[in-house]
Amino acid sequence: MSTDVLRYPPLPRGAKRLVFLYTMLAAIIGGGFAVTGPLVMALAEGPPGTRLASAVIITVMALVLVILPLGSTAYLLRRGSHAGWIMAIVFGYLMLPLIPILSLIGLEVLVTARSAEVTYFYGRRNRHGQPMLELTDGETTARLLAKCWENFDQPPRELSWWQFWTYLRLKRPPWLRHSPGDDMEHLFRAQEELYRSGEIVWGHVVQANSLLFQPGNIDSPAEVIYSLDDPRGIDPRHLKHVSRQLSALKGRTPHDPQARAIADHLTDEWTRRFGLAVPTELSGPVPMLLSTIFVSRRHLPSAFLCMSLIPLLVSPQPPHFAIPLPSLYWPTELRESWFEAAQQKRVVEALGREWV
Repeated sequence: MSTDVLRYPPLPRGAKRLVFLYTMLAAIIGGGFAVTGPLVMALAEGPPGTRLASAVIITVMALVLVILPLGSTAYLLRRGSHAGWIMAIVFGYLMLPLIPILSLIGLEVLVTARSAEVTYFYGRRNRHGQPMLELTDGETTARLLAKCWENFDQPPRELSWWQFWTYLRLKRPPWLRHSPGDDMEHLFRAQEELYRSGEIVWGHVVQANSLLFQPGNIDSPAEVIYSLDDPRGIDPRHLKHVSRQLSALKGRTPHDPQARAIADHLTDEWTRRFGLAVPTELSGPVPMLLSTIFVSRRHLPSAFLCMSLIPLLVSPQPPHFAIPLPSLYWPTELRESWFEAAQQKRVVEALGREWV
């Protein structure tokens, strides 16, 4: 049987032109990504390894958008038949729904890679053998907090889409999706505005989910206290003292209504409070607030809690939402101190002792 019998009639000229224009457009867009992607990553902030990985992934995705449409077009023009038209549809038009899917997968890979790279990049710069930074000195903590302000800038801040979605964004945990009435949802909805206008203050952990004190991959809430009145002049020892007093209220029934509200909240462990006033009998001359925060492990240098004093971003206006300032914007010496504390915590716990 002659092979000519199996050939389809040639495509109409209009169909050829339509497919050709589409594939050229896809190739131009993909080529633009392939050229500008690495350039943008080279100018982006963050560790060099993360920028390189981001550039490579963007380039590969862009080349896929270039090669497949161009290949299908070449096949179409060469065959000039319905078989070529089918190939063009398969490798060209069907790529359309794959583009957002590939973009989401690539973005998720970049988020994970960037978080791991930040932790590794700063972790290997530890000054091993040197004494850990003392965070009980008011001058030291004031200087470190000023450096945090310098690194993250003054509000209102301009955040790029890339900066927010690849590093800053807090991911909703699976358990929150199954708890539609949880007030923690308000914090997630306000996070972008919190990054733009939040005040940077020192916070002290009052209590946290026990999972956060060990390595793992589950993000959880915690309770912190802080002061918006004099954040740079606050004495970290006073924060620690008030934090311990509040912890002692758990499981008790104080007579003071404010203290009782805090005691009930800490005892329940499932409620959320944002900007709950600490009684002056406990806070002293410095007004303090207590808030529920959500701790993202990728925003901590060691990916778990090993120190109680931590920089926070707090909404200046009620409700006072608060989250930890991501460690990428911490001063280098504070990150190093955190890593040293994490190493000491592992050693102490390996010896069967309790980390204090």
